[in-house]
Amino acid sequence: MFFTGCGRKQKNIFSFEPDQKLKVTKLDLPAVKGLKIAKNGDCNILTWFDLFNQKNSTSINSLQKNFIGYDVFKLTKRNFIPKRPLNKNPLTETQFVDKNKKFTKKSPRKSFYLVQPVFKFDNQFIKGLSSQIVGIEN
Repeated sequence: MFFTGCGRKQKNIFSFEPDQKLKVTKLDLPAVKGLKIAKNGDCNILTWFDLFNQKNSTSINSLQKNFIGYDVFKLTKRNFIPKRPLNKNPLTETQFVDKNKKFTKKSPRKSFYLVQPVFKFDNQFIKGLSSQIVGIEN
């Protein structure tokens, strides 16, 4: 829309951008649910529910095209998420086996884990909300 006045240049007072980029934040994305942990010998086996199933809302299932996988984190302190996940690449399965259990006398008596979904929007990777934290005795 343009506004003109007595001999003045036209001024654009409203700007409409037809191709505005969608801003997605962590809070717009679903969290992993149902995280469980079991011990099997020297390994900790983590399992969780699939993010995309028939029971989810249409808005959650519509994010499946942007879904890359899951990252699994082993917390070094109860409330500290490390920068790097245990897995090298995002997992597409809903299970992870932590075989790398190096314990010393100073290591904690419990191990704590959480899982985050990873999405890709406009060549930008965004992690969804974290699952609940689960722990197991070492």
